[in-house]
Parts: sequence; structure tokens; C-alpha cells
Amino acid sequence: MGTKKQLKEMIFFMAKMKYWNGTTWETLGAKDVVLTATLDTTWSGTSAPYTKTVYVSGILSTDTPIIDVVMSGTYTTDEARAEVWGYIYRAVTANDSITFYAMEKPTVSLPIQIKVVR
Repeated sequence: MGTKKQLKEMIFFMAKMKYWNGTTWETLGAKDVVLTATLDTTWSGTSAPYTKTVYVSGILSTDTPIIDVVMSGTYTTDEARAEVWGYIYRAVTANDSITFYAMEKPTVSLPIQIKVVR
């Protein structure tokens, strides 16, 4: 059995590495980064899947971001954005870019927010 000092050191070491958030263990020091981009209506392809690569400064190929469309607060604009956002089914990150895949070509521009936790 270890001394109180050893136990204290072990607890301190563990506390630096992980903490319990009530549901899962998380690493201390993790930070989130919020990035933005706009998907315009120019997409590649003559049939599905259509693709669009956008420059996103700071995104990494190893990131698994949470991406969502940014709503305007105007009902008709947001209705169109919500419908077109549903066309997009996949996003693949690379260093400084994300390639999106869609079942139909979006007909309105989509401002997006990208959240990455590292």
C-alpha cells in the first residue's frame, strides 16, 4: 500500500489527464474551435453525388467536426436553408478544407458553422 504522498501524486496525475463530466471521461485541456464557411450553389457533378470543396482555415484531416447550417431568423430564408441542408449527406475533412457530398445540388447558399473539439 502506498503512502499518502504517493496516493496524492497519483490522484493529481489522474486529475490532469481525465475528468468525469457525469456521463463520460474527458481530457482536461481539450478545447473547442468554431469555424465558419459558406456553401454556395456551384457544385461539381452532372449526377448524384454532387460535390463541393470549401476552404476552411484551421480544419485538420483528423478532425471529426460537428457541422450545422446557420439560420438567419427569417422564416422563408430558413425554410429554404433547412430543405437544402437536407440534400447534404456527407462531409470529409482534409487539411484546410472540407468536401461535402449532396444528393441534389443546393439551390441556395448555406452559411455553416463547424465545431471541432481537440
